[in-house]
Amino acid sequence: MRPISEIKILVVDDYREMIAIIRRMLLQFGFSAIDDAADGPSALAKLRQGAYDLVISDMIMTPMDGLGLLREIRADA
Repeated sequence: MRPISEIKILVVDDYREMIAIIRRMLLQFGFSAIDDAADGPSALAKLRQGAYDLVISDMIMTPMDGLGLLREIRADA
C-alpha cells in the first residue's frame, strides 16, 4: 500500500474558494499530491495526461456538470 502522501487527487470545481477549502482539508489529512481543475473539460484533459487515484468533483458546473464528467471518465479507456 502506498503512503497517503503519494495518492494523487484531482479536485474539480468552478468555484476557486471551494477548491481551496477542499485542498486545505486534504492537506490536513496528509494528502499532498493534489491537483485541481475549474471545469469538466479541463479535468478530462488532466485525466488524459496522467493517472489520478481519486477525483472529487462538484456536481453543478458549466459547460459540463459533475455527472457528465463522471460519464466521460467511465466511457474513456
